[in-house]
Amino acid sequence: MKGVLLRIGLAVLLAVTVDTLNAQTFVLKPAELQNSDGSFSVKLLIKRDKVFRLTWLQPNESVLNLSGENARLIVGRTSNNYGLLDESVSGTSSEFIADDLGLTPGRYYARITNSTERTTTGIQSDFESNPSEIIYSNEIQLIIEANEAPAITAPRGSISNSSPVFQWTAVSGVPSYWLILSSTPFDIIEDDRKFKDSVILA
Repeated sequence: MKGVLLRIGLAVLLAVTVDTLNAQTFVLKPAELQNSDGSFSVKLLIKRDKVFRLTWLQPNESVLNLSGENARLIVGRTSNNYGLLDESVSGTSSEFIADDLGLTPGRYYARITNSTERTTTGIQSDFESNPSEIIYSNEIQLIIEANEAPAITAPRGSISNSSPVFQWTAVSGVPSYWLILSSTPFDIIEDDRKFKDSVILA
């Protein structure tokens, strides 16, 4: 998007976070997106039609195999509540595609457990009653990228206000945005070999 005096780029803002406030019996790592060369790396955004991988480890970071544990990936729209999605996982990692899971653009919260409860409180209570049987991970966020970009609506053209109000059309499901200002032209290019999108100044 190009203006007369300002070059403005908007991108979805996200922080890949791991919940460390609640105890867990194993560690669920942040999602990794598959690169064009087939390798996987942690990315800020998960593309709807690309493979992403979830990997889990023992608390001491050694390999953990969930085969035979009846473990499930559970997903929700709000932290600590996971009633939206329930998918079987096994082995040392599992791969998914957001579109195949029915995950539209937006922010989701995920955890892996073999408990039939679908809230953090319920899972922890289940674990306290059955500590030798129940397993559960920390919570992570999954941010699904929108395919369309927002459109700048204001300011447009030349401006004299030193504190302009920036406005744009909302993108469905997108929780937050980056506002990037530059006095010189720039393009935002995607480089799947790096942790985040690159901004190239012309």
